[in-house]
Amino acid sequence: MNEQIQITESQINREEIRRLFHFNVFNKIVWGKPLTAEDRKIFVEWQNEFKPNMNLFNWYKNKRVLFQIVNTLKNNELCLDNNIRHLYSSKIEYLLKIIYFYKILEEPKTMYRGLAGFSHREAPPFNIQEKKKWQDEVWTGGENQFSKSINKYDFALDLDSEKFIDSYSDAKKLFKFFNKFKIHMAWHCSGRKGFHCLVPYEEFKDLVEPFNEDYAVTFCQSLMLDLVKYLNLKKVDTTIYSATRFIKCDFTIDKRSNRVIYPLNSEEFLSFEKNFEKYMSIDYVLSQKDLGYIEIFRERKSNPDGMKKMIEFLEEKIK
Repeated sequence: MNEQIQITESQINREEIRRLFHFNVFNKIVWGKPLTAEDRKIFVEWQNEFKPNMNLFNWYKNKRVLFQIVNTLKNNELCLDNNIRHLYSSKIEYLLKIIYFYKILEEPKTMYRGLAGFSHREAPPFNIQEKKKWQDEVWTGGENQFSKSINKYDFALDLDSEKFIDSYSDAKKLFKFFNKFKIHMAWHCSGRKGFHCLVPYEEFKDLVEPFNEDYAVTFCQSLMLDLVKYLNLKKVDTTIYSATRFIKCDFTIDKRSNRVIYPLNSEEFLSFEKNFEKYMSIDYVLSQKDLGYIEIFRERKSNPDGMKKMIEFLEEKIK
């Protein structure tokens, strides 16, 4: 019995150290405020207790990085790993609470961005039981605010193979084809062997509105199948087409590879095979002078007319 009490007390002390670190120290570091002697003591205690990955700490302490993540997510869903869903992070303050509550610095998790966007959202409760109740009664069941609040659905392609070179081969085919029509697209390596491409809903909304969740998903799935057929793509994941699916979130760290999910400009994409480690390294991304204001589509400007012409071209070729 005494041993059980001691374990419980130890766990309480451990959580108190973590709480003090995040709210008394980490917030100050993010916002560039000076640390007191007591703050530094808490910092050391946190490091000794949790032995965190300090590269991860150095990444997420940077407010330019946090702003990039918030700006990438906007009103879309934030997911952690494959089982923590429906998080909302439209402000750095919200993201800092998520980093604390879900122990991202102590127990690294990969962050994902949902493909569905929402007209309005409320932040879910952090307490696990309250969040489950909220999901069951308000968000995904009962009132079903999840479907009622969706007002857009982005087009994504997930190119994944056992070998990086195979995924990259398909990615280059798509990249060159999209470039012919000047498509507004974002590209990033998913961490190890795959590539993700994203085209925002605004580029093709005139072809699917008035918005309907099922029709938008079907439209994107059909476009994927046409691209697979016309370009003879071999490594496309055809299962991601539903309103609840997601892709890696740009400017976050993939927990398996410890690489940055970095949105590539055209030069970086075309030279990616020779610069894989460089472009996904923390040092390289932190060295970008415009970090904090990098738009994931980079220099590729909005061009809805290009998307329309590309779809017309595919429809003509695949009759």
